[in-house]
Amino acid sequence: MTKSAGHAQASARELIVFGLDTAGKPKAGRFPEKHAAAAMKAAKSLKLSVCADDKPSIADLLKKIPVGRLHAQGKAFIPYIKRDLFDQIQTAAAPASLAAKSNPGPALTEAPIAKPPRSWDDIAEGHLVLYHEGPRDGWWESVVLARDGETLTLKYRDFSRYPAFQCHFRAVALPYPISE
Repeated sequence: MTKSAGHAQASARELIVFGLDTAGKPKAGRFPEKHAAAAMKAAKSLKLSVCADDKPSIADLLKKIPVGRLHAQGKAFIPYIKRDLFDQIQTAAAPASLAAKSNPGPALTEAPIAKPPRSWDDIAEGHLVLYHEGPRDGWWESVVLARDGETLTLKYRDFSRYPAFQCHFRAVALPYPISE
């Protein structure tokens, strides 16, 4: 009796809810078809994507995706997953036309070596500066992507998946210069 119940559950259709949280961490969870409406409502409120398991590429990934949970109040718990699994889900869930058009470009294995500028006036593209995120978060090494007058476009050196941002050139600190 247990074998037939387990077999019936494995063949039932499932819905996958996946996406990134506000900090950029990947999440994904699978829900049985009977909870599809509640899972879709939760996905919409969390600004996550939804995909059915009707594609063969998604069906192969189902075993790796953790089960999501729905609470009595209608809220959903979507577990965190590894970035590799998230990338696989995102690729498999994308429409074929979109997947054919996408060009991921070269993968970066290491951050480029950035040198610190000698003064604030010398700050230019490729220089390493320190940006103050806030009193709780401290200073973070950032690479200058562009300079337009007094405005710098920066990207965190160690967190390449975070988006680039802009700040005034006096809002950054200069790291201790490297002797040449």
